Amino acid sequence: MSDTNFITLSDLKAETAIQSNVESALLMPYVALAQTEFITKELGITLTEQLTAEINLWGISGLTGSSLSLINYIKKPLCYYTFYKAFPYIGTKFTNKGIVKMLDDNAENVSDEKEKELRADIKNTAESEHNKLRLFLYQNKELFPTWRELGDSSTEYPSNESAPQKRYNSGVHFRKKSKYYREED
Repeated sequence: MSDTNFITLSDLKAETAIQSNVESALLMPYVALAQTEFITKELGITLTEQLTAEINLWGISGLTGSSLSLINYIKKPLCYYTFYKAFPYIGTKFTNKGIVKMLDDNAENVSDEKEKELRADIKNTAESEHNKLRLFLYQNKELFPTWRELGDSSTEYPSNESAPQKRYNSGVHFRKKSKYYREED
């Protein structure tokens, strides 16, 4: 994947509650992280690479038609997922003396409970906007033939169809019923 982001810092600050004085160097790594973790996973590698190539060629402002519509649907969930990922670190500094929470003279820390509540609300908003993106893609499949629905294993590995499927082991095992097993009444 390339370093091309689907949103700008001004998109992020305009869409979310992030103040204009928050440093861009603090936020930009979380844009890339959220894009990889949530948006690329939704679009699939092929569609992500196509959209990235178009942005690299024309810029976001140069997109037209279905690509512009797709970017417009991507912006909100990506902004909120970025905010969700960056939220714990916005007021925190990691120094050689430890981890500190930065305060103003007139500022008061938010309680841990309120912080968890705010972060959960941000994630709920991100997931709601993500569902709108998913619905847009589903309703416009013909415009994005390289899009794969989650769970569509036939396009899981577009460049190598013989790639092994990843399996998840939850650690929970169910014993098979044997011919000697009988339910108690």
